[in-house]
Amino acid sequence: YELPPVGLITGEVRVEAIVSGDPRELWYKFGNKANISKQDYDRKFLHKNRISAYCLSNPRRYKNTIKLSEFGLSQAPRSMIYL
Repeated sequence: YELPPVGLITGEVRVEAIVSGDPRELWYKFGNKANISKQDYDRKFLHKNRISAYCLSNPRRYKNTIKLSEFGLSQAPRSMIYL
């Protein structure tokens, strides 16, 4: 799902693993692959005791986008949903 202004399902990925731990530990393991700057990461997560990271693979962009309503959803989930 792409956030507004797009607001459509534009592709899919495979969830390989969900890793939880200390924010510093997760940045050390995955920071070079994260789609967030170190400054933004620190501001968002360093005050937390434990966070989770989704390890994704096989990204695929759809040729035709899909509206959330086609899955019976009126708004995007706050977290993650398997379709």
